[in-house]
Formats: sequence, structure tokens, C-alpha cells
Amino acid sequence: MMIPHLSWLLLLLPALVASTTVGKLFDRLPTNPKPLIFANEIEINNKGGHLQGVQRYFFKAQEYLFLSGSSSTYGYLAVAHQGKVRKLHRLMFKPFKHAGGFQIHQDWLAVGIEDNEARNTSVVHVYKLADPLVDLPAPLGVIERSGEWERATAGAVAISQRGQTLWVVVGDWGNRHMDYYRADLRSSSAKLEFQRAGEVDMVNGSRKDWIDPVARAYQNINLFVFENQLYLAGFAGDEPSGDNVLDVFTVDLDSASPVITKVYSRRFAPIPTTKFRWGAGMSFDGGSHVAIYACGDNIRKTVEVAVYR
Repeated sequence: MMIPHLSWLLLLLPALVASTTVGKLFDRLPTNPKPLIFANEIEINNKGGHLQGVQRYFFKAQEYLFLSGSSSTYGYLAVAHQGKVRKLHRLMFKPFKHAGGFQIHQDWLAVGIEDNEARNTSVVHVYKLADPLVDLPAPLGVIERSGEWERATAGAVAISQRGQTLWVVVGDWGNRHMDYYRADLRSSSAKLEFQRAGEVDMVNGSRKDWIDPVARAYQNINLFVFENQLYLAGFAGDEPSGDNVLDVFTVDLDSASPVITKVYSRRFAPIPTTKFRWGAGMSFDGGSHVAIYACGDNIRKTVEVAVYR
């Protein structure tokens, strides 16, 4: 007969192992970030919106930072390099003027653009990146979303390639749901054809084996693989403390519908000039080097990005 306490421990063991494993990555990050300041001479509409996310990208051994943003007239991506904002990519125009949290994985970029006034429609663009300082090509894949108020938005998007499958996760308003889509990269079609593969209900869904029961309105979500396990990182602000919060979940794609389990959480002290709730993101080399980025609220004559690494 199994001892009751031992039975309970065995049920929690997978989550505890994952927490310890992924904790090795994030526990080593400093509490205080290093600020990066980029000068800007490009005219960017800062009315009616703010920056939404930040991602690192390498092209020909050079480091670039992409920032997504919303405004009263268009959604956009901006590119910073060597101390200066170098390029503005206007993605779509009003009513699709809210480009939200996004992710770059290798040379894939996925970003959601929504009508943040009607809140009942959005599109997700998936690009294959090359030179970040030339105009973006047409997206290789487009996910069109429409439906109930706030349910069909796309405020935070993640992307990861797993073998010959490209996975995209789309968080709706407040990240109350996360919808999973997949495309077969072996397809002969010139365009990526995404199929919906399930959803995770972050409000009413199971929180079995979570290290704590708290789910947040993540401004950005990023997928990454560490030691053969797929994870999802969520970046949010905490109220009323103002702390920057990182939550990490394991992702199981082998079930009939995706299953996520919260295995790690860490708070970073609030900083007035950069916040996770404005925009954040991570970069990971697949081994042992990880960095977290957070940005200011808008691009004016300068823009600040905080780096935790």
C-alpha cells in the first residue's frame, strides 16, 4: 500500500523536476538590468498606443532589436541597431492599428495585429526574416481571427519550429485564452496553411500541478525549448506592486488538446522607465544563455530597452 504523502509527491514530481530544471536558466539573471538607449530620428505616431514587445534578431552576425507597437493609425515594427532606430515597418492601418506582443524564433517572426476598438477581429502575420533594414516581404502565413468581443483578438503571439511543424500560440484580450495553431513545413503550398490545434482556457481551465494558481494578463508570450522540453514564458506586470513578473509553463502538445503547467515564477523589481506590461521578451541560445528584454512605453527622440542577462 502506497503511503498517502508519497502518492501526492509522485503526482507533483514532473512539475517539480521541470521547475528545478528551467530555474537553472532564470535564477542566474540579475535583479537589476543594464539599460540600452537608442536614438531616433524616424517619425513614429505615438498617439493612441504604446510599445508592445521586444525581440533580438541576428543577421550576418550583427545584433538587431525589433520592437512592436500600436498607435491611433497603424501597427508597426521598429528595428534598432548600433545605438539607433534604423527602420520602421508599418504592418497594417486603422482599424488594424494594434500590433501586439510578438516573437522571433530563428528567422521566423509572428505578430498579431488587431482592431483594438471593435475587439472582435485580428490577423496574425508570420514572416520569414532576412535583412531587417529592408522592407518586409509579404507574410508567408496569415491567421485570420473573428468572433466574440475580446475573444478574437491577438494581443500576444508566440512561435516555435518543432521538427517540420511550425507552432503559433495566440493569446486573446488579457490572455484569457491561448489558441494553438500548426502548419506543416513539408507542404508544397507557397503559403503556410495553419490549422487550429486547440486552446488553453487560462481563466477556467485546470491548474492541476501548477506551482501556484495565478494566471496573468501576459503582455508577451514566448515559446522556447530547454533540455528537450517545450516551455512557454509569460511576461506581465503585477498590480499593485508594479513588479515585473516572469511565469514559465511546460507545454504538452501530445495530448488531444494542448496542456500547460506552471512550473516557475520570478519577480523583478519595478523600474520607472521600462516595464514588462509595456513590452518584453526573451532570447535563448538553446544552451545555457538566456536574456530578458523590457522596453519603454514609446519611441520618441530615444527609446530605452532594459536587458537582464
